[in-house]
Amino acid sequence: MSLEKIKEIFDPKALVGIDATQGKAKLVENSTGAKTNKITITGLKENSVIVNLDRDSSKPLSILINATLTDINKRCDYVIFSIDNNNKITALFCELKSTRSRRAEKQLISSKYYIDYIVSLCSYYFNISKIKYTPKYSVLIGKSGFQNFKTGTKQKIPVKDILIKDKGKNINIREYTLENNSVSITELI
Repeated sequence: MSLEKIKEIFDPKALVGIDATQGKAKLVENSTGAKTNKITITGLKENSVIVNLDRDSSKPLSILINATLTDINKRCDYVIFSIDNNNKITALFCELKSTRSRRAEKQLISSKYYIDYIVSLCSYYFNISKIKYTPKYSVLIGKSGFQNFKTGTKQKIPVKDILIKDKGKNINIREYTLENNSVSITELI
């Protein structure tokens, strides 16, 4: 129920389609100069919700926020909402990169505060109990371009943990280097 309402509150143009038969979706980086342009997320449940927060990065997140306040207007590329068998919601904040970069921290954290606001509105306007979710943060570093790969091969994905503080709270950002520009949602959450 909660994921349906989260999906309903977003502009349909911001939602990313999921191939329900294969349980996968393509995340596309449209930024000028981006070397990695597509990452495939596999293992998605049919009721997962993917929101492209960066579909028009030339505009602020909200028309009410001063556009010159660049840190406030930073946002990650995507948020993937998924629900497990115990009805626990995870929101995976994803930033796509072609190389390692510490610039993603502000984008990920600003996006979390924005999603907190949206989820609060969702609870209020749809008159449902407060929606609780667990935030997870990922930087997905892909190879240049998009390469086909054998779907049956299993590889160990290199992961680097970056620990930062936000309001005195430890936040762990996981940085994944993807050899074939594909990763299962279960490896990310």
